[in-house]
Amino acid sequence: MLSQEQLRWHHGLGLGLGSLGSHLRRSRLRESCALGRCLSRVGVWIPRLRAAASATTRPSRRRIKPRGSALRAMAPGSCAMLGLALLAAAPGSAMAQPQDGGTLASTPWPIVHGSPQNLDTSLVNTSVVDSIVDDNIAVHHAPLLPTTAGILGPGTADRSEPVAIVEGSDGTWWTSGLTSVYCMKVRGDGAFRVIDEYKWGVDVRTSLTTDTYHGSYSFVDKRNFFYASFKNTVRRFSLSSSDEIVVEENTNVRLPDDDHFLALNVNDATGHIVLATNGGRVLVSAKSVNCVDAGEFEDLKFRELDLKARLKALGHIDVMVSTLAISNSIGMGAGALGGVALVATAYGVATLNVDAGPPRVQGWWPIEPYKCPHDTKAATRASCDWFMNRLGPKGTGSSPTAFTIGDDVYVAMTDGQVKPMNLLVAKLEADGGLEEVARQPVLFGDSAYSTSEQSVSVRCDGGGGATMVVVNNYVGINSFDLEDPNIAYFSSKATLTTFNAFLESGAAKAQHLLNTGMAQCLFSPAFIGAAGRGVNLYSFTPGAGVTGPLWSNPHVTSLTTIPLQTEERVWVVGNESADADFTEISIMGVDRATGKVAVKRSLATDWGEGFPYLSALMSNIAYAGIGTDGESLVFGTVRGAVRVAMAEA
Repeated sequence: MLSQEQLRWHHGLGLGLGSLGSHLRRSRLRESCALGRCLSRVGVWIPRLRAAASATTRPSRRRIKPRGSALRAMAPGSCAMLGLALLAAAPGSAMAQPQDGGTLASTPWPIVHGSPQNLDTSLVNTSVVDSIVDDNIAVHHAPLLPTTAGILGPGTADRSEPVAIVEGSDGTWWTSGLTSVYCMKVRGDGAFRVIDEYKWGVDVRTSLTTDTYHGSYSFVDKRNFFYASFKNTVRRFSLSSSDEIVVEENTNVRLPDDDHFLALNVNDATGHIVLATNGGRVLVSAKSVNCVDAGEFEDLKFRELDLKARLKALGHIDVMVSTLAISNSIGMGAGALGGVALVATAYGVATLNVDAGPPRVQGWWPIEPYKCPHDTKAATRASCDWFMNRLGPKGTGSSPTAFTIGDDVYVAMTDGQVKPMNLLVAKLEADGGLEEVARQPVLFGDSAYSTSEQSVSVRCDGGGGATMVVVNNYVGINSFDLEDPNIAYFSSKATLTTFNAFLESGAAKAQHLLNTGMAQCLFSPAFIGAAGRGVNLYSFTPGAGVTGPLWSNPHVTSLTTIPLQTEERVWVVGNESADADFTEISIMGVDRATGKVAVKRSLATDWGEGFPYLSALMSNIAYAGIGTDGESLVFGTVRGAVRVAMAEA
């Protein structure tokens, strides 16, 4: 059964959708009225569906792995056999050094959320992916309707919206959907098939805006263990010898009811897990996961640091927001400085050691947050710092991206301002300090406004420099900026106008949507389909700083995609148009030399004909990143996991 809290949340979401639908239906404009009817129906269905699920969902047949049960043979299968001694700095020393071979599998994740060897694709041969053109591209979708036992692929509602799709060293692919974790392999026809699935039943997330995004930033290590965090716990998954998912839930990580996990990373250099919470806590595992064999994960100890209190004690901040103190996910250092965590907070980036010692703040990079104007309407002041299409108020918006040039390590990110935002680069020092070395205002087309929720995609060029891709997510602050020349949407301008009136009405339901973030990070990018147009390419060279943009394409909408750079392309999921409204979402390969779209294939399918809004909604990438294994592109949509490759001859 679903808890009362869960039922209340789903009831609240249903009321919110129903209220918005009612406002849209009352509009005399046909587009708004049609969408209003659709949202009203969804608003009625959600509480009923979740209540039905509450009554029918049974716990998975494989919950927590009993100690000693048989796992698929993994060689080597223990810390001693791996020969991976814990190469961590002693307490009080500056930095842990990376161990040979690292911890993580070569996951095809575009930037910082993966391991140091995967910070950019310059270490991956992408010649096959770059050979994809309009004439040979094949898009393998998840099926529209739920299927039995995953025979046809990842297409049930539980598998919707996978954010990180990561590859193990044994040919398996792991990801986390809306309410399930599932493991896949590539079928003979190039599409994914589900091997097994773990539904967490009564542990279903209670909020799409304040809980961890169903293990969004998740990882696979070289022993093929998959790690994901949830509302207040962390779990490790693996496949048994009979291809069944085995789950280990850590029993030492428990948070108070008013806090939850927001970020997870596994440090490739030291093997330690790092977690950060909404309220500003940071937890680091007491030992490397390389030394945690099957059945032992539940007993793994964690050390905790109250980062918010520590930053205040050090004089770095005077006060920090009580909620969403952590701005986005945790980055990791690179190269010789791989054993450090980069934690993006509401007021800057803190560096922490990731080793056998207790977690401590090593460095602080202050980044001024956006501040709400004093003349803002009283009805919207409470949420003024919380932009549309943003995870939370204040902060950088993006996660830190670390990369190496020569022997030096740098960190790139955007600052979360709006008129305009800035692209920032800092040098990571041996003691964990961060020294800002470059700052570049970022503009797209004719607009004076810009901001980005997505991390900066970095690719080192091997010649002493790097290229950086920044995408635009600005669509307004706490209502849609309909005058901005870069705003785009797959609903209609009438819908945005009506939604603005609803949010500015001062109604209790409108304020609830704003204050909880449902309007900003759920309704805006998902149901309304609002997006900012613009993709820019910059270069960075030590000493010279940031140059550019080398090119700017103001007609490409990247939705909430984390872009991927390959040798010849910049890959995004979105739309290419000079018009604000669009009905088609595509996978696009932008030429790195010219900034023009070289490859484009619609993600729409035959069933979407005649239903452009629903077709676009199901193709929405929803905060996911594009990854590559060198032969294919993988990413998640509302519909499920998608794989793009060259068609068979």
